[in-house]
Amino acid sequence: MLRSMSICLAADICGQLKRNVKFDLNKAEFIDDPEAGKLRSRAMRPPYTV
Repeated sequence: MLRSMSICLAADICGQLKRNVKFDLNKAEFIDDPEAGKLRSRAMRPPYTV
């Protein structure tokens, strides 16, 4: 399940950036693309922050 969701999220980020990206499925991270890497998560908001 994690792999299939990672592929969907990577495809969504690809659409947001309007370009192709390289994604390492084993590490679940983008290869040599810090801009895409920043879109993998977002800042947590209270009360969920520690």
